[in-house]
Amino acid sequence: MEQELRDALRRKSAPPGFAERVQTRLPERRSFTARWAVAAALTVVTVSGTYTWREREHRRGEEAAQQTMEALRIASQKVNVARHHIHKTRSGVTE
Repeated sequence: MEQELRDALRRKSAPPGFAERVQTRLPERRSFTARWAVAAALTVVTVSGTYTWREREHRRGEEAAQQTMEALRIASQKVNVARHHIHKTRSGVTE
């Protein structure tokens, strides 16, 4: 059994045409690897772009909310001034 194992593991010459067959497949391998690299790069760009877009939209939403709150605060002040003026006019108080 040991002899069979040695025979199986002994170095053997490559069959005729082996190197040529390997060489003809190398461009295909590179092309396959290049496709995977391009796919990975596109995935990274897409994910990165989506994240950037979402962050920008989130910031724009926060800014819009702040502007709305400021507009409501100003409107509330104006309503209070008008209400105060109406109250003074109805009660006969003049300035």
